[in-house]
Amino acid sequence: MRTGLLALVLAAAAAGSGAAEPRAGFEPRTIAMGGDGQWLMAASADARTLVLFDAALRRVKSFPAETLDGKQTSRIAEVHDLPLRKCFVVALQDIAELWEISYDPQAAPLYDGLVHDYKMGEGIAKPGTFNIRRTPLDGPVSGLIFDAGQRQVLGVVAGAAGGAGRVQIINLDIRRKIAELPADSIPPHAPGSRFDWRDGTLHILPRSP
Repeated sequence: MRTGLLALVLAAAAAGSGAAEPRAGFEPRTIAMGGDGQWLMAASADARTLVLFDAALRRVKSFPAETLDGKQTSRIAEVHDLPLRKCFVVALQDIAELWEISYDPQAAPLYDGLVHDYKMGEGIAKPGTFNIRRTPLDGPVSGLIFDAGQRQVLGVVAGAAGGAGRVQIINLDIRRKIAELPADSIPPHAPGSRFDWRDGTLHILPRSP
């Protein structure tokens, strides 16, 4: 994507409209193009709203970065496309949740609340496409990397008062953390590399452009 177009899209996201003048202060990690080439998700570094655009850069939907009850808002940390899952994954700076927003027209309905809700027929379902699937965590995560199958994500939870952070392994299918280890236990790896962890292999992918 050309730099000028990137600035225009990010400016439109910050302005909450389909067209705007480019503004400074945007970060490439807060924009991702869907793997099917039909959808683009964007947010500015200082905005607290995600904006979904179609392939013609028309604004389709906005997602306020807030808790389900609307009592807390957040800055957007990162936006990634997961083409195998046909979704965007969003990390929030100020809310202990990880979001998954599907652009798959066949996505299963969503139930806010516990994972068992859909099995019990509890609650009211939302369409699975273009709605937020929330994974509750015990702290905001950042620096996301994904395994090769895009079912699990590794993210860093910052330590309190400048202390050492924690690395969490989060399973997107069951929507919860499945493991945790000290942040200094993961050596630096180049994008595209693999390393063994427990009984499997983690595959570090480049960040979405």
